[in-house]
Amino acid sequence: MKLWINFQPVVWFLAFAICIGCNSTGETPADSSNNASAVEPEESAPSDVSTNSSAEAETLIIDVRSTEEWDSGHLSQAIHIPHTEIGTQIEAHAASKDAKIALYCRSGGRAGVAKTTLEELGYTNVENVGGYQDAQARFGSE
Repeated sequence: MKLWINFQPVVWFLAFAICIGCNSTGETPADSSNNASAVEPEESAPSDVSTNSSAEAETLIIDVRSTEEWDSGHLSQAIHIPHTEIGTQIEAHAASKDAKIALYCRSGGRAGVAKTTLEELGYTNVENVGGYQDAQARFGSE
């Protein structure tokens, strides 16, 4: 019983802190639906990689999916660099750190990982287009 009395203030403090911490954001479930997921393609400004053909021609489009996925279909203008190899192979394809680079995978997750890797290497104009279907809609299925 004496042990409970010694820890009782600590238990009450922790319970109080948890209650306050859970309610401190003031965010309701409806508000939280507006938060972007880490694996969703980013909504970048249209000026990053324009949809006109001249800007698309200047864009390096990289498919970061597996070899099996690449073999099952890819954009004709894309090059294949698996997301696990992007850090070691990018310099052979994009010498300039300011080169326009558009990445796609199956759903946007691996493209997001590859984007982070490229940004850590100093590339400044990298976009996660999302999945293969998003890339087809954006750049044509050719």
